[in-house]
Amino acid sequence: MCTLLLDIGNTATKVALANDIDNVHTFLRDVAMSEVVSYAAQHDVKRCVVCKVAKYGDEIIDALRRNNIDIHIVTAQSKLNFVCKYGTPNTLGADRIAAIAAAIDICPDRPLLVIDAGTAITYDFVTREHTYVGGNIAPGMRLRFETLHNYTSQLPLCSASDYKSPIGDDTKSAIAAGITNGLRSELMYYEELAKNTLGDDFAIILGGGDYNFFALQTKNSIFASQNLALHGLRVLSERN
Repeated sequence: MCTLLLDIGNTATKVALANDIDNVHTFLRDVAMSEVVSYAAQHDVKRCVVCKVAKYGDEIIDALRRNNIDIHIVTAQSKLNFVCKYGTPNTLGADRIAAIAAAIDICPDRPLLVIDAGTAITYDFVTREHTYVGGNIAPGMRLRFETLHNYTSQLPLCSASDYKSPIGDDTKSAIAAGITNGLRSELMYYEELAKNTLGDDFAIILGGGDYNFFALQTKNSIFASQNLALHGLRVLSERN
């Protein structure tokens, strides 16, 4: 029986088979439903484990159900590989749950700072005993660039590629330096917070579309993957 892993994010939808997680297919929002259903049919999928954080995506799940595919949507009530101490577990995003599940599977013997750098950046803390104690949410890199452009009258839309040096010498490089320097400082803060909270031997597990930026900034990272959520869905598929 083939199990489909389905990650419905704010920017795109990703799918992979549980037995072939390295073969990831990414679909844009406008074509996701037909493409995902077609992909599932091609591979004789019978089960699907879903991580959904976007407002869209219900139509994809409904279409899969109409094709007699058993659906499990990941929530804090799923059978997890960690103890959840979050004060409002019903509001804990499925992407964060999946990333934490993946991080523990990757590095089961150390306390963890799990960073998922997507549309939002999440910083989550897991003890050596696999207890999730909580975490923080911040705007992602792309969102910071877009917000600065959209909420001002004259600032251009920039990206990290406009970075020249720590001090910008034109408007684009000034924006790029301001945002990337801020993210570096933010990472340093969370590394220090993890050290004080979890102990000196904590490890960082990185995921999300901007994982590579963070990987270049830290020496504590032991694993980095753009598809961390899919890894977590495979772990959770075995428990649910």
